[in-house]
Amino acid sequence: MILADPNGVDQMNYTEQIVRSLDTESNCREAGEPMGRLRILLIARDANPDSISLDLEGYSHAHALAQIHDVTLVAHAANEQAIRKKQTFFHSIVGIRMPWLDRVWAWSLKRIFKYNFHNRAMTPFGLPFSVAFEWRVWQRFREQLLAGDFDVVFRVLPANPVVPSPFPFLLRRCSVPFVMGPINGGLPWPQGFRQADRQRSWIDRLRNLYRFMPFSKSTYQGAAAIIAGSSQTYAEFSEYHDKLFFVPENGVDGTLCSENPRHVEPPANIGIPPSIKSARSIK
Repeated sequence: MILADPNGVDQMNYTEQIVRSLDTESNCREAGEPMGRLRILLIARDANPDSISLDLEGYSHAHALAQIHDVTLVAHAANEQAIRKKQTFFHSIVGIRMPWLDRVWAWSLKRIFKYNFHNRAMTPFGLPFSVAFEWRVWQRFREQLLAGDFDVVFRVLPANPVVPSPFPFLLRRCSVPFVMGPINGGLPWPQGFRQADRQRSWIDRLRNLYRFMPFSKSTYQGAAAIIAGSSQTYAEFSEYHDKLFFVPENGVDGTLCSENPRHVEPPANIGIPPSIKSARSIK
């Protein structure tokens, strides 16, 4: 995958560039020693190869990284079985359960949101659940992180930039760097489109309040690298330009593409219709 400046300059392999950033953060290796396979604790709560949208995208990022690094994938226990059916490269897969909070979430999804996943109020409602999930991940891996068993903590999901992470704060006395992304969201509403105007919600006016949420400031100040999935998000977090990387988040799995592209000869009877030929001659 290629890392590109939003203005179209300074393209390079984004893994290489992020690794350069991490090399200055981590003291796990002696100076000057080349960096090989990283031991990555990858957090993607909703990653699921059988799902769609961000859930599938998060899994795809994790699966791609696992082919070149030693990835321990941490997801919600509800997605663990689907991941294990597909996995071939992960170093290990860990499912995290939150029995009491999971019941609250399931009840709220059914009774309050009526399974309407397009309801944008689900984002602020889900913030405490996301922080609680990462707190459980910290409890599960705390000893290993402090012992230096991982080179980096990488949060791929959630992708929404308004969702904070407690990890930069929890890792503040640890040599393990924290990376997040690709983050994306908060695109401005297009002007002059009535259909888009009808999709507006009162919750949209409160988006910028996320900056006052617990861990919001430490998430970005404490991160070693931030990956932005769009030029809009890159611009929004430009104050962190020294550790901000632009990586368009979508891609196509190469295994879905044929190694022998088809070449189809056009039918012999395709040409310029007689009526057009006549019009040309009259003109």
